[in-house]
Amino acid sequence: MEFVEIKRGEFGKFAEKAGRGESRFGQANFLQSAEMYDRYVTKGREVYLLGVRDDGKLVAAGLCVAMQKIGKWKIFNCPGGPLIDYDNTGVVKFWTEGAKKFLKSKGGMILQISPNIISRERDIDAEVVAGGEDNIEVRDGLVKMGYKYLGEYQQAKWVYKLPVSDADLDKIYKDFRKGHKLSIRYAKDRYGVKIRGLSYDELPVLKELAAEAGEYHGFRPPEVSYFQEMYKAFGDKVKFLVSEMKDPETGEKVVTSGGMFVLYGPEVVYLYSGSDRKYKKYGGPHLIQWQMIQYAAKNGFSNYNFYGVRPVKGNGVYAFKRGFKGAVVELLGTFMLPLNLAGVAYLKTKKCEEMRGVA
Repeated sequence: MEFVEIKRGEFGKFAEKAGRGESRFGQANFLQSAEMYDRYVTKGREVYLLGVRDDGKLVAAGLCVAMQKIGKWKIFNCPGGPLIDYDNTGVVKFWTEGAKKFLKSKGGMILQISPNIISRERDIDAEVVAGGEDNIEVRDGLVKMGYKYLGEYQQAKWVYKLPVSDADLDKIYKDFRKGHKLSIRYAKDRYGVKIRGLSYDELPVLKELAAEAGEYHGFRPPEVSYFQEMYKAFGDKVKFLVSEMKDPETGEKVVTSGGMFVLYGPEVVYLYSGSDRKYKKYGGPHLIQWQMIQYAAKNGFSNYNFYGVRPVKGNGVYAFKRGFKGAVVELLGTFMLPLNLAGVAYLKTKKCEEMRGVA
């Protein structure tokens, strides 16, 4: 085997294939994509595409970006990756050792990874499915290689997904919570809500909506520059949508909600959103979701990914997403590997951050 730095084009082809069943792990995700690499390059970030060849064939790859500097040392992140058949511990170890040596030579002290694979299969209520998929042995194997398991740390560990197919659209809709179906129907037929895409120049509209949602739900929304960078890097693989209607009091057209959706690999990812709470009852967010679920099903995607959730009782975002049915997906979580003595010392300050209330 040979550890190599690979070109953007080869990485892109490999990254897209990672969701097509060449191993039992479907890993393709937008965080490990040629488009995300382009975004980092445009921003002037230090980013590397690191792979392993076996007999000339690329068998592992990871996008690693310098995300933080502590003193003279750097922390490198491989979000949603690396893309490897995790059953092949020899290749995983070879990539790890190669990345460790390479990134250490670039001033790295930590390599952080977040493999895009399931930890334990869960149902809609986040309960472990008896006899379901279980990859705890992968977690334990990474720990044996020297990684420290951090659990829910920076990268989303708990997401929510709905399997979709064009043939099942009627059933998918029928399974929605009753209140969700009413909101969708009323939005279209009673309130005249319409959905449209945003142009590049209109992206500040989504920033404003996301800021309001962030203030209400307690998260920090991205700057408008993030939406602009994603728009440029992903092109037709990203959609920015808003719902609009006539204000019942003034008759003026108003934007009631909006969202950002990334189309990559086997899934459509609902990444960011926001809404004007004044118009909450008019169903804009529900209608946007239904339109994109239909889009995913009709365009050959296998999953609609609602992305991050906190699957605990009383969480409003979780309640909204589970109303569309589907299931909680528990990903493996985040790991850190020390690259030098400074990294070893840094890791001593980090603790596992598993979510309370979920077994």
